[in-house]
Amino acid sequence: MKRRMGALLLALPLSAGCAGFCRTELTAVPPPYFSGADFCGAIPLTETELSVSQADVEIAVEGLPSSAEEIGQLARYRASIAEEYTLVNRTGHRVETELAVPLNAPQAEEYEISLGGVPVEPSVRYSYLAENAGEPLMDSLPRLSDEEEDFFREDLPVTEYIFRLPPNGEEGKYFTFSAYFECNPKSTRVLCSRRCSMHISNGRGKLICDFGAGQAKEQVVSLYAVGGPAEVTGCVLYTYGRSGFAPVEDFSPQRESVSAGNFYDFALAGRKADSEISPHDWYNGFVDMLEAGMCNGFMSEAVPSALTERSFLRWAVYRVELGAGESVVNRVSAPFYPMGANGRFTFCYLLSPALRFADFGTITIHIATDYVLSEPTLEFEEGDGYTFSRGNLPLGDLRFTLTDGEEGGASPYTPLRNDRSLIVALVLLGVAVAAAGTVATVVGVRSRRRRKQREAEEERLRMGRPEEGKIDLPDETDGKEE
Repeated sequence: MKRRMGALLLALPLSAGCAGFCRTELTAVPPPYFSGADFCGAIPLTETELSVSQADVEIAVEGLPSSAEEIGQLARYRASIAEEYTLVNRTGHRVETELAVPLNAPQAEEYEISLGGVPVEPSVRYSYLAENAGEPLMDSLPRLSDEEEDFFREDLPVTEYIFRLPPNGEEGKYFTFSAYFECNPKSTRVLCSRRCSMHISNGRGKLICDFGAGQAKEQVVSLYAVGGPAEVTGCVLYTYGRSGFAPVEDFSPQRESVSAGNFYDFALAGRKADSEISPHDWYNGFVDMLEAGMCNGFMSEAVPSALTERSFLRWAVYRVELGAGESVVNRVSAPFYPMGANGRFTFCYLLSPALRFADFGTITIHIATDYVLSEPTLEFEEGDGYTFSRGNLPLGDLRFTLTDGEEGGASPYTPLRNDRSLIVALVLLGVAVAAAGTVATVVGVRSRRRRKQREAEEERLRMGRPEEGKIDLPDETDGKEE
Protein backbone atom coordinates (compact mmCIF):
# COMPACT_ATOMS: atom_id res chain seq x y z
CA MET A 1 0.00 0.00 0.00
CA LYS A 2 2.85 2.36 0.86
CA ARG A 3 4.53 1.64 -2.48
CA ARG A 4 1.30 2.38 -4.35
CA MET A 5 0.84 5.63 -2.48
CA GLY A 6 4.42 6.65 -3.23
CA ALA A 7 3.94 5.92 -6.93
CA LEU A 8 0.74 7.94 -6.90
CA LEU A 9 2.50 10.94 -5.37
CA LEU A 10 5.28 10.73 -7.94
CA ALA A 11 2.87 10.36 -10.85
CA LEU A 12 0.57 13.18 -9.76
CA PRO A 13 2.52 16.22 -11.03
CA LEU A 14 3.52 14.48 -14.25
CA SER A 15 0.05 13.33 -15.25
CA ALA A 16 -1.50 16.62 -14.20
CA GLY A 17 1.08 18.51 -16.22
CA CYS A 18 0.46 16.45 -19.35
CA ALA A 19 -3.29 16.89 -18.97
CA GLY A 20 -2.84 20.62 -18.74
CA PHE A 21 -0.64 20.67 -21.83
CA CYS A 22 -3.32 19.07 -23.97
CA ARG A 23 -6.29 21.28 -23.13
CA THR A 24 -5.24 24.29 -25.18
CA GLU A 25 -6.93 25.11 -28.47
CA LEU A 26 -5.66 25.40 -32.02
CA THR A 27 -4.84 28.94 -33.10
CA ALA A 28 -5.23 27.98 -36.75
CA VAL A 29 -8.65 27.39 -38.29
CA PRO A 30 -10.15 24.73 -36.02
CA PRO A 31 -11.41 21.45 -37.49
CA PRO A 32 -15.19 21.35 -37.89
CA TYR A 33 -15.94 18.92 -35.08
CA PHE A 34 -13.00 19.13 -32.73
CA SER A 35 -11.38 22.33 -31.50
CA GLY A 36 -7.91 21.28 -30.43
CA ALA A 37 -4.62 19.92 -31.62
CA ASP A 38 -4.35 16.62 -29.74
CA PHE A 39 -3.91 13.44 -31.75
CA CYS A 40 -3.94 9.79 -30.85
CA GLY A 41 -4.16 6.66 -32.91
CA ALA A 42 -6.48 3.70 -32.48
CA ILE A 43 -8.20 3.58 -29.08
CA PRO A 44 -10.16 0.54 -27.87
CA LEU A 45 -13.71 1.60 -27.08
CA THR A 46 -13.44 -0.45 -23.89
CA GLU A 47 -10.59 -2.21 -22.13
CA THR A 48 -9.46 -5.11 -24.30
CA GLU A 49 -7.58 -8.38 -23.93
CA LEU A 50 -5.40 -7.50 -26.94
CA SER A 51 -1.83 -6.37 -26.29
CA VAL A 52 0.60 -4.16 -28.18
CA SER A 53 3.94 -5.92 -28.63
CA GLN A 54 5.61 -3.08 -30.55
CA ALA A 55 4.68 0.51 -31.45
CA ASP A 56 6.43 2.64 -34.08
CA VAL A 57 5.40 6.27 -34.48
CA GLU A 58 6.79 8.47 -37.26
CA ILE A 59 6.17 12.23 -37.08
CA ALA A 60 7.20 14.23 -40.14
CA VAL A 61 7.15 18.04 -40.07
CA GLU A 62 8.22 19.58 -43.40
CA GLY A 63 6.71 23.04 -43.21
CA LEU A 64 4.96 25.40 -40.80
CA PRO A 65 3.54 28.92 -41.19
CA SER A 66 6.27 31.54 -41.36
CA SER A 67 4.13 34.61 -40.64
CA ALA A 68 1.10 35.62 -38.60
CA GLU A 69 -0.97 35.88 -41.79
CA GLU A 70 -0.37 32.18 -42.54
CA ILE A 71 -1.44 30.91 -39.11
CA GLY A 72 -5.04 30.42 -40.24
CA GLN A 73 -4.15 28.69 -43.53
CA LEU A 74 -4.24 24.92 -43.11
CA ALA A 75 -2.34 24.43 -46.37
CA ARG A 76 0.72 25.93 -44.68
CA TYR A 77 0.85 23.07 -42.20
CA ARG A 78 2.80 20.25 -43.79
CA ALA A 79 2.98 17.85 -40.87
CA SER A 80 1.83 14.24 -40.57
CA ILE A 81 1.93 11.33 -38.17
CA ALA A 82 1.95 7.59 -38.84
CA GLU A 83 1.34 5.13 -36.03
CA GLU A 84 1.94 1.39 -36.31
CA TYR A 85 0.81 -0.85 -33.46
CA THR A 86 1.50 -4.59 -33.61
CA LEU A 87 -1.57 -6.06 -31.95
CA VAL A 88 -1.22 -9.50 -30.35
CA ASN A 89 -3.75 -11.89 -28.85
CA ARG A 90 -1.94 -13.61 -25.99
CA THR A 91 -5.07 -15.28 -24.62
CA GLY A 92 -6.21 -18.81 -25.35
CA HIS A 93 -9.40 -17.72 -27.13
CA ARG A 94 -10.54 -15.47 -29.94
CA VAL A 95 -10.76 -11.75 -29.13
CA GLU A 96 -12.91 -9.18 -30.90
CA THR A 97 -12.37 -5.46 -30.22
CA GLU A 98 -13.74 -2.21 -31.61
CA LEU A 99 -11.14 0.50 -32.24
CA ALA A 100 -11.82 4.21 -32.72
CA VAL A 101 -9.68 6.96 -34.27
CA PRO A 102 -10.62 10.63 -33.73
CA LEU A 103 -11.04 12.46 -37.04
CA ASN A 104 -9.99 15.97 -36.05
CA ALA A 105 -8.85 17.06 -39.52
CA PRO A 106 -11.14 18.97 -41.91
CA GLN A 107 -11.47 16.02 -44.30
CA ALA A 108 -11.83 12.40 -43.20
CA GLU A 109 -10.22 11.35 -46.50
CA GLU A 110 -6.87 12.59 -45.17
CA TYR A 111 -6.79 9.61 -42.80
CA GLU A 112 -5.55 6.16 -43.80
CA ILE A 113 -6.27 3.09 -41.67
CA SER A 114 -5.12 -0.44 -42.44
CA LEU A 115 -4.88 -3.84 -40.76
CA GLY A 116 -2.08 -6.08 -41.97
CA GLY A 117 -1.55 -3.80 -44.96
CA VAL A 118 -5.20 -4.07 -46.05
CA PRO A 119 -7.11 -0.75 -46.05
CA VAL A 120 -9.98 -0.55 -43.58
CA GLU A 121 -13.28 1.12 -44.42
CA PRO A 122 -14.47 2.25 -40.98
CA SER A 123 -17.90 3.50 -40.07
CA VAL A 124 -18.01 7.19 -39.18
CA ARG A 125 -19.58 7.80 -35.79
CA TYR A 126 -20.26 10.95 -33.79
CA SER A 127 -20.25 11.51 -30.05
CA TYR A 128 -21.22 14.51 -27.96
CA LEU A 129 -18.37 16.76 -26.85
CA ALA A 130 -19.20 18.67 -23.67
CA GLU A 131 -18.24 22.34 -23.67
CA ASN A 132 -16.41 21.98 -20.36
CA ALA A 133 -14.68 18.68 -21.20
CA GLY A 134 -11.35 18.53 -19.41
CA GLU A 135 -9.90 15.90 -21.76
CA PRO A 136 -11.99 16.20 -24.96
CA LEU A 137 -10.93 12.94 -26.60
CA MET A 138 -11.15 10.67 -23.57
CA ASP A 139 -14.25 12.38 -22.15
CA SER A 140 -16.08 11.95 -25.44
CA LEU A 141 -15.00 8.36 -26.13
CA PRO A 142 -17.43 6.61 -23.73
CA ARG A 143 -20.28 8.46 -25.45
CA LEU A 144 -19.89 6.16 -28.47
CA SER A 145 -21.37 3.41 -26.35
CA ASP A 146 -24.88 2.31 -27.33
CA GLU A 147 -25.84 1.29 -23.80
CA GLU A 148 -29.28 2.52 -22.76
CA GLU A 149 -29.32 5.39 -20.27
CA ASP A 150 -30.89 4.80 -16.86
CA PHE A 151 -33.66 7.40 -17.13
CA PHE A 152 -34.20 8.64 -20.68
CA ARG A 153 -36.08 6.30 -22.99
CA GLU A 154 -37.36 6.88 -26.51
CA ASP A 155 -41.02 6.33 -25.58
CA LEU A 156 -41.18 8.76 -22.64
CA PRO A 157 -43.86 11.46 -23.04
CA VAL A 158 -42.81 15.13 -23.16
CA THR A 159 -45.06 17.98 -22.03
CA GLU A 160 -44.25 21.58 -22.91
CA TYR A 161 -45.31 24.43 -20.62
CA ILE A 162 -45.20 27.74 -22.53
CA PHE A 163 -44.92 31.15 -20.85
CA ARG A 164 -45.39 34.30 -22.91
CA LEU A 165 -43.87 37.41 -21.34
CA PRO A 166 -44.64 41.03 -22.25
CA PRO A 167 -42.12 42.95 -24.40
CA ASN A 168 -39.49 45.05 -22.71
CA GLY A 169 -38.72 47.97 -25.00
CA GLU A 170 -37.24 50.24 -22.38
CA GLU A 171 -33.50 50.79 -22.75
CA GLY A 172 -31.43 50.13 -19.66
CA LYS A 173 -34.18 48.04 -18.08
CA TYR A 174 -33.81 44.27 -17.76
CA PHE A 175 -36.23 41.43 -17.03
CA THR A 176 -35.73 38.41 -14.78
CA PHE A 177 -38.35 35.67 -14.96
CA SER A 178 -38.71 33.09 -12.18
CA ALA A 179 -40.96 30.04 -12.25
CA TYR A 180 -41.63 27.59 -9.43
CA PHE A 181 -42.74 24.02 -10.04
CA GLU A 182 -43.11 20.63 -8.39
CA CYS A 183 -42.48 17.18 -9.81
CA ASN A 184 -41.46 13.66 -8.88
CA PRO A 185 -37.70 13.56 -9.61
CA LYS A 186 -37.80 9.77 -9.92
CA SER A 187 -40.20 9.90 -12.87
CA THR A 188 -39.75 13.41 -14.28
CA ARG A 189 -36.89 15.53 -15.60
CA VAL A 190 -37.50 19.23 -16.29
CA LEU A 191 -35.66 21.18 -19.01
CA CYS A 192 -35.83 24.80 -20.12
CA SER A 193 -35.80 26.27 -23.62
CA ARG A 194 -33.28 28.95 -22.56
CA ARG A 195 -30.03 28.99 -20.69
CA CYS A 196 -31.05 29.62 -17.13
CA SER A 197 -30.30 28.91 -13.52
CA MET A 198 -32.36 25.94 -12.41
CA HIS A 199 -32.31 24.07 -9.14
CA ILE A 200 -34.41 21.08 -8.09
CA SER A 201 -34.46 19.72 -4.56
CA ASN A 202 -36.90 17.25 -2.98
CA GLY A 203 -39.29 17.59 -5.91
CA ARG A 204 -39.45 21.40 -5.74
CA GLY A 205 -37.81 23.38 -8.50
CA LYS A 206 -37.03 26.96 -9.41
CA LEU A 207 -35.68 28.46 -12.59
CA ILE A 208 -34.41 31.98 -13.26
CA CYS A 209 -34.07 33.44 -16.79
CA ASP A 210 -32.59 36.85 -17.57
CA PHE A 211 -33.59 38.99 -20.56
CA GLY A 212 -31.71 41.93 -22.00
CA ALA A 213 -33.04 45.45 -22.30
CA GLY A 214 -34.77 46.81 -25.40
CA GLN A 215 -36.75 43.65 -26.26
CA ALA A 216 -39.52 44.95 -28.50
CA LYS A 217 -41.22 41.57 -28.96
CA GLU A 218 -42.77 39.27 -26.43
CA GLN A 219 -40.43 36.69 -24.91
CA VAL A 220 -41.28 33.01 -24.79
CA VAL A 221 -39.98 30.58 -22.18
CA SER A 222 -40.82 26.88 -22.33
CA LEU A 223 -40.46 24.23 -19.66
CA TYR A 224 -40.28 20.62 -20.85
CA ALA A 225 -41.33 17.85 -18.49
CA VAL A 226 -39.91 14.51 -19.63
CA GLY A 227 -41.62 11.46 -18.20
CA GLY A 228 -44.25 12.57 -15.71
CA PRO A 229 -45.98 15.94 -15.41
CA ALA A 230 -44.75 19.05 -13.62
CA GLU A 231 -47.05 21.36 -11.69
CA VAL A 232 -46.23 25.05 -12.03
CA THR A 233 -46.96 26.66 -8.65
CA GLY A 234 -46.04 30.28 -9.34
CA CYS A 235 -44.33 32.84 -11.56
CA VAL A 236 -42.65 36.17 -10.81
CA LEU A 237 -41.27 38.81 -13.18
CA TYR A 238 -38.69 41.31 -11.93
CA THR A 239 -37.31 44.43 -13.54
CA TYR A 240 -33.99 45.94 -12.69
CA GLY A 241 -32.03 48.88 -13.99
CA ARG A 242 -30.88 52.25 -12.79
CA SER A 243 -33.85 52.57 -10.47
CA GLY A 244 -33.15 49.28 -8.75
CA PHE A 245 -34.71 45.83 -8.56
CA ALA A 246 -38.48 45.41 -8.20
CA PRO A 247 -41.22 42.89 -9.05
CA VAL A 248 -43.66 43.69 -11.83
CA GLU A 249 -47.05 44.27 -10.26
CA ASP A 250 -50.14 42.43 -11.55
CA PHE A 251 -47.92 40.13 -13.63
CA SER A 252 -49.88 37.23 -15.09
CA PRO A 253 -48.13 35.55 -18.04
CA GLN A 254 -50.03 33.79 -20.78
CA ARG A 255 -49.50 30.14 -20.01
CA GLU A 256 -50.39 26.95 -21.84
CA SER A 257 -49.32 23.32 -21.85
CA VAL A 258 -49.12 21.13 -24.94
CA SER A 259 -47.88 17.67 -25.75
CA ALA A 260 -44.47 17.62 -27.42
CA GLY A 261 -44.72 13.97 -28.47
CA ASN A 262 -42.32 11.27 -27.29
CA PHE A 263 -38.76 11.82 -26.18
CA TYR A 264 -37.20 10.36 -29.35
CA ASP A 265 -38.94 12.90 -31.60
CA PHE A 266 -38.18 15.65 -29.10
CA ALA A 267 -34.46 14.77 -29.16
CA LEU A 268 -34.29 14.79 -32.97
CA ALA A 269 -36.22 18.04 -33.42
CA GLY A 270 -33.01 20.04 -33.93
CA ARG A 271 -31.40 17.64 -36.42
CA LYS A 272 -31.45 18.71 -40.07
CA ALA A 273 -32.70 16.19 -42.60
CA ASP A 274 -29.42 16.31 -44.58
CA SER A 275 -27.16 16.07 -41.54
CA GLU A 276 -24.16 13.72 -41.78
CA ILE A 277 -24.84 12.67 -38.20
CA SER A 278 -27.12 9.67 -38.06
CA PRO A 279 -30.37 9.87 -36.06
CA HIS A 280 -28.94 7.23 -33.73
CA ASP A 281 -25.80 9.25 -32.91
CA TRP A 282 -27.79 12.50 -32.66
CA TYR A 283 -30.18 10.90 -30.17
CA ASN A 284 -27.27 9.59 -28.08
CA GLY A 285 -25.63 13.02 -28.24
CA PHE A 286 -28.85 14.70 -27.07
CA VAL A 287 -29.11 12.38 -24.07
CA ASP A 288 -25.42 12.88 -23.27
CA MET A 289 -25.88 16.66 -23.43
CA LEU A 290 -28.72 16.48 -20.90
CA GLU A 291 -26.70 14.26 -18.59
CA ALA A 292 -23.63 16.50 -18.89
CA GLY A 293 -25.79 19.55 -18.08
CA MET A 294 -27.07 18.04 -14.86
CA CYS A 295 -25.02 18.58 -11.73
CA ASN A 296 -26.42 18.51 -8.19
CA GLY A 297 -29.89 19.30 -9.44
CA PHE A 298 -28.80 22.11 -11.77
CA MET A 299 -29.56 21.84 -15.50
CA SER A 300 -28.53 25.29 -16.66
CA GLU A 301 -26.63 23.94 -19.69
CA ALA A 302 -29.22 21.36 -20.79
CA VAL A 303 -30.85 23.49 -23.49
CA PRO A 304 -32.38 21.38 -26.31
CA SER A 305 -31.69 24.00 -28.99
CA ALA A 306 -28.02 24.21 -27.95
CA LEU A 307 -27.18 20.90 -29.66
CA THR A 308 -25.70 21.53 -33.12
CA GLU A 309 -23.32 19.68 -35.42
CA ARG A 310 -20.50 21.62 -33.78
CA SER A 311 -21.38 19.82 -30.56
CA PHE A 312 -20.10 16.49 -31.89
CA LEU A 313 -16.72 14.84 -32.25
CA ARG A 314 -16.19 12.66 -35.31
CA TRP A 315 -14.68 9.14 -35.07
CA ALA A 316 -13.66 6.35 -37.41
CA VAL A 317 -14.76 3.09 -35.79
CA TYR A 318 -13.75 -0.39 -37.01
CA ARG A 319 -13.47 -3.91 -35.68
CA VAL A 320 -10.45 -6.21 -35.29
CA GLU A 321 -10.63 -9.94 -34.58
CA LEU A 322 -7.65 -12.09 -33.65
CA GLY A 323 -7.52 -15.78 -32.85
CA ALA A 324 -5.44 -17.16 -30.01
CA GLY A 325 -1.76 -16.35 -30.66
CA GLU A 326 -2.47 -14.27 -33.79
CA SER A 327 -1.08 -10.78 -34.44
CA VAL A 328 -1.65 -7.94 -36.93
CA VAL A 329 -0.13 -4.53 -37.64
CA ASN A 330 -2.63 -1.71 -37.17
CA ARG A 331 -1.53 1.43 -39.04
CA VAL A 332 -3.07 4.89 -38.79
CA SER A 333 -1.71 7.91 -40.72
CA ALA A 334 -3.15 11.40 -40.53
CA PRO A 335 -2.29 15.10 -40.72
CA PHE A 336 -0.86 16.49 -37.49
CA TYR A 337 -1.86 20.04 -36.59
CA PRO A 338 -0.03 22.00 -33.90
CA MET A 339 -0.92 24.97 -31.77
CA GLY A 340 0.98 28.01 -33.02
CA ALA A 341 1.90 31.46 -31.79
CA ASN A 342 4.93 33.74 -32.22
CA GLY A 343 6.95 31.26 -34.24
CA ARG A 344 6.44 28.44 -31.71
CA PHE A 345 4.41 25.41 -32.75
CA THR A 346 3.45 22.88 -30.10
CA PHE A 347 2.34 19.34 -30.93
CA CYS A 348 0.55 16.96 -28.57
CA TYR A 349 0.39 13.20 -29.12
CA LEU A 350 -1.74 11.30 -26.62
CA LEU A 351 -0.22 8.09 -25.29
CA SER A 352 -2.40 7.58 -22.22
CA PRO A 353 -5.34 6.08 -24.21
CA ALA A 354 -3.10 3.08 -24.95
CA LEU A 355 -3.58 2.05 -21.30
CA ARG A 356 -6.78 0.38 -22.47
CA PHE A 357 -4.73 -2.42 -24.05
CA ALA A 358 -3.97 -5.42 -21.84
CA ASP A 359 -0.21 -4.89 -22.16
CA PHE A 360 2.17 -2.59 -24.00
CA GLY A 361 5.67 -3.48 -25.21
CA THR A 362 8.41 -1.40 -26.82
CA ILE A 363 7.69 1.99 -28.35
CA THR A 364 9.80 4.11 -30.71
CA ILE A 365 8.89 7.68 -31.69
CA HIS A 366 10.86 9.42 -34.44
CA ILE A 367 10.46 13.08 -35.35
CA ALA A 368 11.76 13.81 -38.85
CA THR A 369 12.19 17.56 -39.23
CA ASP A 370 14.68 20.33 -39.88
CA TYR A 371 13.06 22.47 -37.18
CA VAL A 372 14.52 22.83 -33.70
CA LEU A 373 13.02 20.60 -31.01
CA SER A 374 12.32 22.23 -27.67
CA GLU A 375 10.82 21.19 -24.35
CA PRO A 376 9.70 17.64 -25.15
CA THR A 377 8.00 15.78 -22.31
CA LEU A 378 9.95 12.65 -23.29
CA GLU A 379 13.72 12.41 -23.58
CA PHE A 380 14.74 12.30 -27.26
CA GLU A 381 18.15 11.61 -28.74
CA GLU A 382 19.25 13.95 -31.49
CA GLY A 383 20.67 12.46 -34.70
CA ASP A 384 18.78 11.88 -37.90
CA GLY A 385 15.95 13.96 -36.51
CA TYR A 386 14.94 13.12 -32.96
CA THR A 387 14.28 9.63 -31.58
CA PHE A 388 12.71 8.31 -28.39
CA SER A 389 12.72 4.61 -27.54
CA ARG A 390 11.57 2.72 -24.49
CA GLY A 391 10.73 -0.85 -23.49
CA ASN A 392 7.26 0.03 -22.19
CA LEU A 393 4.59 2.71 -22.38
CA PRO A 394 5.88 6.00 -20.89
CA LEU A 395 3.96 7.90 -18.28
CA GLY A 396 1.78 10.74 -19.57
CA ASP A 397 1.51 12.10 -23.11
CA LEU A 398 4.01 13.54 -25.57
CA ARG A 399 4.19 17.29 -26.04
CA PHE A 400 6.95 19.10 -27.89
CA THR A 401 7.59 22.48 -29.51
CA LEU A 402 9.23 23.16 -32.90
CA THR A 403 10.73 26.44 -34.14
CA ASP A 404 13.12 27.46 -36.88
CA GLY A 405 15.68 28.42 -34.21
CA GLU A 406 15.66 32.10 -35.15
CA GLU A 407 15.30 34.92 -32.64
CA GLY A 408 11.86 34.98 -31.08
CA GLY A 409 11.47 31.22 -31.32
CA ALA A 410 12.08 28.60 -28.70
CA SER A 411 15.42 27.83 -27.13
CA PRO A 412 17.39 24.82 -28.44
CA TYR A 413 16.53 21.26 -27.43
CA THR A 414 15.85 21.17 -23.69
CA PRO A 415 14.06 18.08 -22.40
CA LEU A 416 11.65 18.56 -19.54
CA ARG A 417 13.30 15.75 -17.60
CA ASN A 418 15.04 18.22 -15.31
CA ASP A 419 11.83 20.17 -14.79
CA ARG A 420 10.06 16.94 -13.94
CA SER A 421 12.80 16.04 -11.47
CA LEU A 422 12.43 19.45 -9.91
CA ILE A 423 8.66 18.97 -9.65
CA VAL A 424 9.09 15.54 -8.09
CA ALA A 425 11.71 16.93 -5.70
CA LEU A 426 9.40 19.79 -4.70
CA VAL A 427 6.52 17.36 -4.16
CA LEU A 428 8.70 15.08 -2.04
CA LEU A 429 9.97 18.10 -0.11
CA GLY A 430 6.38 19.19 0.49
CA VAL A 431 5.47 15.68 1.67
CA ALA A 432 8.49 15.67 3.98
CA VAL A 433 7.61 19.07 5.40
CA ALA A 434 3.99 17.99 5.92
CA ALA A 435 5.15 14.78 7.62
CA ALA A 436 7.53 16.74 9.86
CA GLY A 437 4.73 19.15 10.74
CA THR A 438 2.45 16.24 11.58
CA VAL A 439 5.09 14.64 13.80
CA ALA A 440 5.75 17.95 15.52
CA THR A 441 2.04 18.44 16.12
CA VAL A 442 1.62 14.94 17.57
CA VAL A 443 4.69 15.36 19.80
CA GLY A 444 3.44 18.77 20.96
CA VAL A 445 -0.01 17.43 21.80
CA ARG A 446 1.44 14.49 23.73
CA SER A 447 3.87 16.79 25.55
CA ARG A 448 1.08 19.13 26.63
CA ARG A 449 -1.02 16.19 27.70
CA ARG A 450 1.84 14.78 29.85
CA ARG A 451 2.50 18.21 31.36
CA LYS A 452 -1.14 18.60 32.39
CA GLN A 453 -1.15 15.11 33.88
CA ARG A 454 2.03 15.88 35.80
CA GLU A 455 0.65 19.19 37.11
CA ALA A 456 -2.55 17.47 38.20
CA GLU A 457 -0.61 14.77 40.02
CA GLU A 458 1.55 17.36 41.74
CA GLU A 459 -1.54 19.28 42.84
CA ARG A 460 -3.08 16.12 44.23
CA LEU A 461 0.04 15.29 46.21
CA ARG A 462 0.40 18.85 47.42
CA MET A 463 -3.12 18.85 48.88
CA GLY A 464 -2.35 15.73 50.87
CA ARG A 465 1.21 16.75 51.99
CA PRO A 466 1.96 18.68 55.30
CA GLU A 467 3.50 22.12 54.98
CA GLU A 468 7.19 22.50 55.67
CA GLY A 469 7.96 23.09 59.41
CA LYS A 470 4.54 21.84 60.53
CA ILE A 471 3.42 18.47 61.88
CA ASP A 472 -0.20 17.56 61.83
CA LEU A 473 -1.04 16.15 65.30
CA PRO A 474 -4.42 15.44 66.77
CA ASP A 475 -5.83 18.18 69.00
CA GLU A 476 -5.17 17.28 72.67
CA THR A 477 -8.56 18.61 73.63
CA ASP A 478 -10.21 16.21 71.33
CA GLY A 479 -12.23 13.78 73.37
CA LYS A 480 -11.57 15.62 76.71
CA GLU A 481 -13.93 17.61 78.86
CA GLU A 482 -13.02 21.16 79.62
